[in-house]
Amino acid sequence: MLGIKEIDKPERTPCPNCKTGAGCGIYAERPVVCREFYCGYIALPFVDPRWFPDECGMVIFPAAEDKRLAIHVDPMRPDAWKAAPFHADLRQWAAAAEKMDFQVFVAIGRRVIAILPHEDVDLGPFDDDDRLVYERHVVDGRSELRARKVSSGGGPASPS
Repeated sequence: MLGIKEIDKPERTPCPNCKTGAGCGIYAERPVVCREFYCGYIALPFVDPRWFPDECGMVIFPAAEDKRLAIHVDPMRPDAWKAAPFHADLRQWAAAAEKMDFQVFVAIGRRVIAILPHEDVDLGPFDDDDRLVYERHVVDGRSELRARKVSSGGGPASPS
């Protein structure tokens, strides 16, 4: 869940203005960052209605400028992304994304899991200076996408 400085909402916390069953309690006066946010549930044509955030416990955040699709999982429901049919959707999206040089990952608080067409890579908790890096490797004569965590210095991040 995203941090919003304009309303003093810390990252990875529920918005205090969100009213269950009613939506945003400050919708008419919401900050620009909220006005410009496009939830993947609404903005992406391939997202099924079962991905409605209140129902599934996840928010789809398309970050086109980073060529990434982030799935932010409610920390109170950390395994929601693993459940059927969501995990199958994530793998399908990862396969399609790979062909377009995009990546898919799941974030549960600071914990990041890269979703690849062939596996899920749990990279553990990320510090503010850690980055998610995707690289291609040749395995048995074919190209395969891999993911890893690196620190701001460019090397592998220290174990958390």
